[in-house]
Amino acid sequence: MKPEHSITEALLHLYELALSIGKQLAPRETCLNFINVLVPRYGLIGASVWWRTGSGQPLQPLAVLPRLGADIDAGMLSDTLEQCLIANTPIILTPGDHHYEAFANGFHDHALTFGLYPFAERGVLVMQSTQPGVISMRLLKSLRPIMDALGTSIQGGVALEQLALSERELKKQRGFLKTLVNTIPDLVWLKDPDGIYLTCNERFEQFFGATERQIVGKTDYDFVDAELADSFRANDRRAMINNAPTVNEEWIPFASDGHYELLETTKTPMLDEEGVLVGVLGVGHDITHNRAMQQQLENLAHYDALTSLPNRILLAERLQQAMAQAQEHGTLLAVAYLDLDGFKLVNDSFGHDTGDQLLVDLSQRFVETLRDGDTIARIGGDEFVVALLDFSTRKECAQVLDRLLAAAAEPIVVNDTWVRVSASVGVTFFPQKDEVDADQLLRQADQAMYQAKQTGKNRYHVFDIEQDRYVRDKIDSLSRIRTALLNQELTLHYQPKVNMRSGDVVGVEALIRWQHPERGLLSPALFLPMIENHRLIIDLGEWVIERALQAACGAGSVCQRQRQRLSPATAGLL
Repeated sequence: MKPEHSITEALLHLYELALSIGKQLAPRETCLNFINVLVPRYGLIGASVWWRTGSGQPLQPLAVLPRLGADIDAGMLSDTLEQCLIANTPIILTPGDHHYEAFANGFHDHALTFGLYPFAERGVLVMQSTQPGVISMRLLKSLRPIMDALGTSIQGGVALEQLALSERELKKQRGFLKTLVNTIPDLVWLKDPDGIYLTCNERFEQFFGATERQIVGKTDYDFVDAELADSFRANDRRAMINNAPTVNEEWIPFASDGHYELLETTKTPMLDEEGVLVGVLGVGHDITHNRAMQQQLENLAHYDALTSLPNRILLAERLQQAMAQAQEHGTLLAVAYLDLDGFKLVNDSFGHDTGDQLLVDLSQRFVETLRDGDTIARIGGDEFVVALLDFSTRKECAQVLDRLLAAAAEPIVVNDTWVRVSASVGVTFFPQKDEVDADQLLRQADQAMYQAKQTGKNRYHVFDIEQDRYVRDKIDSLSRIRTALLNQELTLHYQPKVNMRSGDVVGVEALIRWQHPERGLLSPALFLPMIENHRLIIDLGEWVIERALQAACGAGSVCQRQRQRLSPATAGLL
């Protein structure tokens, strides 16, 4: 190409370049087509188009012909291009010019001319030529129209690329979101404010037994009965009116296979960017498995694993309720403590499997003998507690107790083996004269059960409050007498023994007394009968002997020998 060319030739070149720009919308392909026409037409050895894709981003090459040399200083090259773009003025570089080396390092021939043309405020065209005069200001200025068109094409192509990328990304995100929503095990759906379905996931399709395409555009009334649809709609309105999420539980029938699920449903009003209500988002979570697990845990906590009867924890709760009911209604509550007779022999003879099955079978028998409202609990081993409610008199309880005894004593086949046991039952009643709690009632019934065993088994024994009070008083008295002995509260009073004929004193009689710190001086009749047939009478006798001998002869050896010969039974005679 000659350095000088006519205006007509230039226009033809620009037309060809314009055609190259219009062939492609992709920026890199557009620029590559452009320089492929530009380089041979002007006899250039190379050209490149640099573009800034975003604010603050460095200039990057969109198309380069030929490739940039490896020796090019990228930093210096970028600085020169930036200055050209900022100045928005074409630049021609020849040997000796500033920044020339930044472009010439990649070429072996150093007699080069470089033309830099900024365009569209974001791009720079770089041309290289070995012929002087080919790249001139006239040429660069003549490129203005085509460079403006190229800038517009690149911007449009970038915009279209970004739009295509956005559409692809949006499609990808939509697909990802759809997959995510369908993967969620919960029911998910969206309705408009009028209750018309806009979308739903696959889990929700199972509920209606229809596809999303069949559901969208319809309402609940098209798929479920009016009563259920009314409740759905009421919850939708509540969420919209409150402008806040609402949560409710509901049993839902699934049309796909007819099963029911307990759903925790959360409905949330959906607003657009301007705060306008566009619909209600619903999420239904299946609390069925959780509720079953919760029920199982409650059963483990409150029921016996072997017999399924209430355990000690649930018994305590029911006893409290029964006691409150008895006081409120003015009725009697009977608490029976039942222990099997001969159960250990069954275990030892036939094995624990047979013993366990016996407990299961007997538990069922006991339940069948009780009335509605009564409670029987297994509290461990072969021990049971029964709470019998609403008696007017104690005699009314006898029939139920007799049935329990009969149920326990009736022979039963367990694992192909005839087994027979009986039961000993202790019974106490509530209310009582003194205030008692549930634990005291259980202890009373337990004591009465041991009385039933001691008197022959296979029977019941009613707890005797007066006898219990006597026993407790006796225990307290024994404890108090032992304390008196340790605290030196006992003393001996001596009474002379006189020969009535001669009038001589022939000895003394030692009489024990209790110098009680609160009740004063007590005679032996008030405390000695309490320790008869008890080990404490021996301790007291030894104390009396020791004190009497000390008083008679001090701590001498003679008295010590005499003391060893004496029997504790003689202590009261000294």
